[in-house]
This record gives sequence, structure tokens and C-alpha cells, in this order.
Amino acid sequence: MPDKQKDEYVPRWMVEGQATARALSEEITRTARPGEALPSFVEEFIKESKKPDPLFGMTTPSLDISTPSLDLKYDGGPLPLQDHLIELWGRLRKVAKVVFLMTLFIMVIPGLNEEGDLAIDPYSPAVLALLNNIISYGLDSLREGGDVTVYIGTPIAPITLYINLAISIAILLSLPLTVHELYEYIRPGLTEKEDQVLKQIFAASIVLFVMGAVISFTTIIPVTLRILSLASTFVDGVQPWFDLQAVLNILIWGTVGAGILYMSPMVLVALVQLDLLPAEEIYTRRREMIFGVFFLAAIVTPDPTLVSMVILSLPMLIVIEGVVYWTLKIEGKRYLDQYGKITLNV
Repeated sequence: MPDKQKDEYVPRWMVEGQATARALSEEITRTARPGEALPSFVEEFIKESKKPDPLFGMTTPSLDISTPSLDLKYDGGPLPLQDHLIELWGRLRKVAKVVFLMTLFIMVIPGLNEEGDLAIDPYSPAVLALLNNIISYGLDSLREGGDVTVYIGTPIAPITLYINLAISIAILLSLPLTVHELYEYIRPGLTEKEDQVLKQIFAASIVLFVMGAVISFTTIIPVTLRILSLASTFVDGVQPWFDLQAVLNILIWGTVGAGILYMSPMVLVALVQLDLLPAEEIYTRRREMIFGVFFLAAIVTPDPTLVSMVILSLPMLIVIEGVVYWTLKIEGKRYLDQYGKITLNV
């Protein structure tokens, strides 16, 4: 390194006040002689230091860099925030690649014919058979309420529905990878207690999401479509026509929305677990929560009557009561751990 550059160069570990793995790697690279062969363990250290979380953030004890006489200069290295954004972008790109490849695979994988063999000759994709089954399920529910006609809308609607369903399935199947990548991204900043709470919340949320989605798809959606079809016959002399895309939107978003609604109380459990919200506050505001459940159920269900809203809300009220019991139990255990059990001597 030329003498002028040596005079102007201030090691990054002095600027930041701690010898991070990335800063030490930069120091080794800058001070190495041209053409000098570094030991293999040094090259491995430099390679590891370039990763988003190099060597688990290994640092030496912090230095005091507040002395004005040092007059330190920033060497232009990446900011910690940039490192986090780069890591997040890399993880999201990984998920996007998996979703894209899985979508292509789902779009071309053949289904089964009547004999139970792969439908190759003639070729028929499995996702197309699934799309036809979903459409038939929706049409049967509509026709139970009255004689209705469903139209496609545009010439490219079947292709759009075919692609959208494949993408939706790919996103659903890649959810475990998405959750894992996001968990690994935030895990280094979590304490042991927060890590345990997050795992519990994830497990319970998955169960509640599946329960809400199943209840909605098997019970609420058919009732909603039947009522909408029946309501369309109230106007005399008008033949009811339904857009196929709108019917599928009710099927898909009604199912997903119900799943999200059922897993939403887990936020309250997480807040109590992290001691950010007292369980007594949840207990005293149960009436407001019940009103909120009916309000959200009215938004999720497109049925203009109260039937679908009540069907969706009743199991949700059981979930709310379970959350209240869970949070009170968490706070009671915390109180006993902090103050100990009280023993009465009679």
C-alpha cells in the first residue's frame, strides 16, 4: 500500500469502535502485500466475513471512540442497515425463485385420467382438473339458491384463472420456506424468550388458520353463494348472471380471509408473552373484542344477511375465550415465578 494511502487510511474497527469480522477482513486485505499468498484459514475467514451475518457477528470488546483527539474518518464501508436490507433482499429473492419454479412445475404436471394413470395422451394438467372441481363446487352452491347463469367474461379469462390458481398453490406450498427465511432473518435479534414465544405463536397460528379456512370453505362459502343466488331472484323479470372470476374470488378470498381472522388473536398472546400487554386488559375488553369479531366477519363474508357472519363468528368466539384463558394463565405463571407460591400455615 502506498505511503500516502497508509497515512489517510483509518482501520474500520477503529472507526466503528469494535473489531467486527468484516472490519478485520478488510484490514487484512488492505495491508496484505501484492501477490502475497495468505494462509488457507485466513482466506476462509475473509470468505465467511462477506456473508450477511459473518461468523455470528463476532466482535471484540467495544473501544472508546469518543475522544475528540482521534479525528477518525469513515472509510466508506457498508452501513449495518444496508447489510440487513441486502440480507432480506437475498432471502426474498430465494423465496421468489422457489415460487416461480414451483408455479411452472404445477402448471405442467399432468393429472390422472379415469383409469388412474397419468393423463399424458391426451395431456391434461392436474391444476386444470382442480380448477374445474373448484368451479363445479361454486356453481353447485349457486344453483342451490336458484337458476343462475355464470359467464366467463373475457376470452383470456380461462387462461388467467389457470395461471392465478397455479401461482396461488405455489405460494401456499412455499409458505414453510417463507416463514423459515423470515424467521432466520429476525432470529439473531431475538432473545431466547422471544424465540420460544415466536415458535409457539407460529405453531398455534398455523392450526387456527387451517381451522378457519376449512370452516369457511366447507360451510360459510356454500351458504354465502346460495344466499347470493337466492337474493338475485328478488328482482322480477331479470335473469341473474354471475361473473366466473367474481365467484372464484369469493371462494379464494373468503377462505383466506377467514383463516387470517382466526389466527389474528395470536397477536394478543404474543403481546402478553412479551409482557407488553397485561392479560387483565384483554379480559376486561372481551365485549369489544366480540364486537370486533362480528364486524370483521361481516367484512370477510360477502353475504348481505347475518347467516354467514354468525356461522363464522361462533367458532371465533370460542377461540377468543381460549385466548383469554391462555393469557391469564401466562400472567399467572409469571406472577408465581416472580413472587413464589404463598403457603398458608394453619
